[in-house]
Amino acid sequence: MDLDGIAVFVKVVQAGSFSQAAKLLNMPNSTVSAKVAALEKRLGVTLLQRTTRRLHLTEPGAGYFRRCLQALEGLQAAESELESEERNQRRSSSHGTGGTGAQRATAGARRFNETSPRY
Repeated sequence: MDLDGIAVFVKVVQAGSFSQAAKLLNMPNSTVSAKVAALEKRLGVTLLQRTTRRLHLTEPGAGYFRRCLQALEGLQAAESELESEERNQRRSSSHGTGGTGAQRATAGARRFNETSPRY
């Protein structure tokens, strides 16, 4: 599974164009296009109908977009929960509550967020 490609696909749909998504993601247009094309090839389905002026989700693309958007929102919520737990653990660390596992998980989630496109 390519979470980066999925996040780029979602951003393209949200932005309404490859070029706008590329700007939002701070990526070259060719990279955005290649990531979506690779995702379509891997899935064996056309997700987006492209014309020179418009971009349309195919029927399978619309369903895939909805599920991917929900999944990415869930991942973002999980990361936010971890960050909140880390803040709470810092406050209670003077009471002897070890938080090394949660801290490592939060650090890993932060690294993933820093290296992955925003959605």
